Amino acid sequence: TGGNGGVGGNGSIILLLLGGAAPVVSTNGDMNGTGQPGDIGFTLSATIGASGGGGSSPFGGGGNARQTHGTGNDGIGFGSGGGGGCSINNGGNADGGAGTLGVIIVEEFA
Repeated sequence: TGGNGGVGGNGSIILLLLGGAAPVVSTNGDMNGTGQPGDIGFTLSATIGASGGGGSSPFGGGGNARQTHGTGNDGIGFGSGGGGGCSINNGGNADGGAGTLGVIIVEEFA
């Protein structure tokens, strides 16, 4: 299960923004796990900035960060987070990329 998204900022001041909230821990399995939180995004001016990358899991990589205006990159593989959207050059809002579903591994013993 993916975690919650991080916060956005105003492109007119210098900001370092925290990545996504702490990942959600799976429950009720013989082996439960979690991924990592998303990366930090930053804004240097109205025209220079980058979004944070999505958090990775043991089974997939988070969406890459963006340095140009647009929607965040989708996560790849099970349980990974989408990268943050990047809004620069007065481009308006930009959505984050899609995270992916988790995975259940079933081992059968004969």
